Amino acid sequence: MTDILLQIGATKLVLAIALGGTAWAVQQRVKRPASVHALWLMVLVAMLVPAVLPLRILPERTVVETVAQSGVAARSEVAPRSTPRASPAPLGGVEEEDVAQSEAGPPAAVADAGESGDAVAAGAWLSQNGKALAALLWVLGAAGFFAWTVARTVRFQRMLTSAARPDPRLQQLAGEIVDTLGLSRVPRVYTTDARVRPMVWWAGGRVRVLIPAVFVAELDEKELRAVLAHELAHVRRRDYLVRVVELLACSAYWWNPVVWWAKRRMRAAEESCCDVLAVAASRLPRSRYAKSLLRVVEIMSAVPTQRAPALASAADSCRDSRRLEQRLRTVLTTASPSPMSGRIRAAGAAALACGLSLGLVYCTPGERQAFDLQQSPTPVMTRDSARIRIVEHAGAPDRSAPFALAADPRYRHGDNPGDYRFRYIYKGALFADGSAVVTDATNNETIVLNSDGTVHDVLASGRGRPGNFHFEEVLAMGHDSVIVAHKYLNRVTVFARGSAVRSVDTRSADGFALQGIGASGHLLLSTGGFRSGFEEEWLPGHLARLDLQTGIVDTVASYDFMPYTPRRTYNPFVGFGHVTVAGGQFVYTRSDRPEITWRLPDGTIRQIVRWQPERTYATEEHLRPHEQRLLDNHRRDDPSASRAILEERVKDDMTATNVRVGFPLPLFRFPFGDAEGRVWLPRNVQGGPPHGSPPYTVIARDGEWLGTVDAPLGLQILDVAHGYVLGVKKDETRRESVVVYELIER
Repeated sequence: MTDILLQIGATKLVLAIALGGTAWAVQQRVKRPASVHALWLMVLVAMLVPAVLPLRILPERTVVETVAQSGVAARSEVAPRSTPRASPAPLGGVEEEDVAQSEAGPPAAVADAGESGDAVAAGAWLSQNGKALAALLWVLGAAGFFAWTVARTVRFQRMLTSAARPDPRLQQLAGEIVDTLGLSRVPRVYTTDARVRPMVWWAGGRVRVLIPAVFVAELDEKELRAVLAHELAHVRRRDYLVRVVELLACSAYWWNPVVWWAKRRMRAAEESCCDVLAVAASRLPRSRYAKSLLRVVEIMSAVPTQRAPALASAADSCRDSRRLEQRLRTVLTTASPSPMSGRIRAAGAAALACGLSLGLVYCTPGERQAFDLQQSPTPVMTRDSARIRIVEHAGAPDRSAPFALAADPRYRHGDNPGDYRFRYIYKGALFADGSAVVTDATNNETIVLNSDGTVHDVLASGRGRPGNFHFEEVLAMGHDSVIVAHKYLNRVTVFARGSAVRSVDTRSADGFALQGIGASGHLLLSTGGFRSGFEEEWLPGHLARLDLQTGIVDTVASYDFMPYTPRRTYNPFVGFGHVTVAGGQFVYTRSDRPEITWRLPDGTIRQIVRWQPERTYATEEHLRPHEQRLLDNHRRDDPSASRAILEERVKDDMTATNVRVGFPLPLFRFPFGDAEGRVWLPRNVQGGPPHGSPPYTVIARDGEWLGTVDAPLGLQILDVAHGYVLGVKKDETRRESVVVYELIER
């Protein structure tokens, strides 16, 4: 709802600019005040036309559920794709005293880089809650302005009731004028000693014309006739109803300067319209009416008057000499209004209808239709057990997801001359505008890419640059902040605009993996045990959360974890326990089990999804490509080793991982979660390259099978957020590049 409200506001702002510019341009050529007034009125009415038709023309992005946080913004919902990135600040290192690694205190201590750290937390909170705050400010401002206007109206109505009195002479003059104007009923004319301007007043009930006593005393009969004719022209034109439109438009869009500009322009055109009508109705020569107008302005300048309420059609004080000159020029040169031809009238009505119809539309991203497409679901049984939602599917989905990767990448970096030379892209994360941050574990560098694929900054380096950090894992936070971590150095560092502003010692979470950001703003971590072999079937790991403000690490749950081989070689034949974060919650899987478990940041199990898979078992055809892949890896690592030595190492790897014919193969590879809460399971396709392009099965946060998504050949997906897909791609020479695709509807 917040997104829709802000989308409507942005669309109405653009519409007001377009219609206001059109009205202004027409006004420069068309000198008919009534036509100009109609155009400016169209601008205000278009603001009030309910925007009920979404026009999906904005860049597609993922609809992200915003989660309330304290101090840290999750990756869910950031600024629109067009949000500009801040220019990189000079990278300065973090001195030793800036990084708290207390030996005497608790092992997980926070290093606060002064006010910068607090600014990052505050900025992240504002980034996370900015839309809600903007919507709240809009609603409160509208309600406050409307309430203030109503209060002034009530006070003025009471004053009018107590201080205004009928004036027989003015009533008689009004009776003589209404016949010329074509009014069927003579409005009541009152006078008052209050310091107000001549006006038409209507707050429900009968319309009243109010002429202050000072004008009755200072003006002669012809001048009073001119004043009354002008005010009665407002009545004939029903300008008192236009005041209601003004009030509603200015209340609803109090923040839109174009609305206030249109109101002032419309009032000026309205006064000119009434002047033209009043010249004919008062039966005064044009020069005499112009002198009366000057006399009225002179009195209003000599006697200060209070500001008229919003519902009053009050006389213009013409403090701007150019405005007074324009009114006098209109009085002296504009002929009495004549009926327009039918063709011109039809063209004008069509133009107004076209302008008003634009108010029915609001612009919105084009993703919601894609993600809300209904397809026949896989048979599913849902039940609750001990407050845990359990979803059991009869089988895996046999359909495609309602979204897919675009045919061509938005950008690619790493394989062109002059690009950064990646050696081992380990982790990556996306910002809202499609820019990305990735870590190169071999180069020990963290690289931020702009939304066009160019290098924005290298945050820190293991090559002698200030900071000298070693990074493996990374998270994007807000619009321009990055959280990076190295589980072996036991450190988490927050960067804002290219500078390290906070570092947290995490020795109490030794060997942690940075998984994501929880709903409360904590960093969600996982740890796992490492052994030299696989004597124990499943080694325990732990789920933990880290408070960036205090540096405290809380262990909230445990899970089954299986380490890599002794030589750290990827093995697609061994099941692992995997932890990821989806929508601010832990998600745990075991690749040998058809089961996914969602845990809240405090460790509480929220949901379990199960399904009936088709099992696959290792054959000789599976083993041979795997052995060849291991042999190639060892040959690349040690080119001087003999064939016999390399084959012995392969044999050791196969023995250590207990790979044999008939071994049950894992159901999927390393899953990951996205900011919307979906889980992406890469299917375990045996016989292909370890970093190949398996199809991804996507599960919604409520356990529904959304279907499968195919990835381009050679692409390993690292992150999905804000309607983009970030991945790493290897060419035939194993050269790596960063690739970003758009996520589009099928």
